[in-house]
Amino acid sequence: MNGDYDGDECRRAARLLLRKPLLTAEADGEDFRLVRRHARELTRRFAESLGYRLVVGPKVARLYKAGLGRDPSRPLLRGGDRPFEPRAYALLCLTMAALARCRDQVMLDELVGEVRGTIAEAELDIDLDTPANRRALYAALMALIDWGVLRERDHDGGGLERWVSDPRARSLLNVDLERLRLLPAA
Repeated sequence: MNGDYDGDECRRAARLLLRKPLLTAEADGEDFRLVRRHARELTRRFAESLGYRLVVGPKVARLYKAGLGRDPSRPLLRGGDRPFEPRAYALLCLTMAALARCRDQVMLDELVGEVRGTIAEAELDIDLDTPANRRALYAALMALIDWGVLRERDHDGGGLERWVSDPRARSLLNVDLERLRLLPAA
């Protein structure tokens, strides 16, 4: 144990990770720094007591929980209050797969084209020109922005929000490929 160890702080950091398994330096500031300060002990405790894996980097901490099966009590929230629908979950996964082939910067229309390609490869019947599917893709993109995987850098004509109703809206997105790799659980 190092001299900076504080049991109460470490327990608080563990509770933070259990509630929010992906913390970033930008969005979670002090909470992230607390987890980083106790990373060694947290990694050991989670592995020994729960079989969870903790990865802590300079800008992100990710706790991979061993699942107990389907848990509908904690859905991913869309816009902070409405649960994701199955369509949005599917488009989130397809978007993550498409992003894995992208550079660290991508235009929104290019990303949508990659997602269309991923949909075709998976032989799914999803039409991104329908309003419901566009809204679901927008929800997936906003979740990736919340997690720091995507960052809207420049937008001409309204960007992501406008894209939902106008496919000509343009936006340049930064892609954090390191964070993207941390999202999927084993």
